[in-house]
Amino acid sequence: MDNAKVLALNTPEELIKAYSGDLISVSAEELHRLVMDLRNFPDVQTALLFGHAVHFTTLSGSINIEEVRRFLKKKNHENIIIDQIEPGIEDRFLELIT
Repeated sequence: MDNAKVLALNTPEELIKAYSGDLISVSAEELHRLVMDLRNFPDVQTALLFGHAVHFTTLSGSINIEEVRRFLKKKNHENIIIDQIEPGIEDRFLELIT
């Protein structure tokens, strides 16, 4: 539910299975600057803080990890860690409301 509107009905497992596209977790030394730069990445859909990392998606649904890494290196980020991850229920909720 979001603002008293039902977004989807199903088990948590089935809701997560319905997640579309790739999802990556990105971390680097300056987290605030990282999320701001990722929000300016071409084709960005979401760049949202999740603890000490940013969960990142694109409008096209596919993500080239090396392209993201090159983009961040050009922005002078250091100690970049990028992993393709499986979405959780929070990721699915955010997908439904964005």
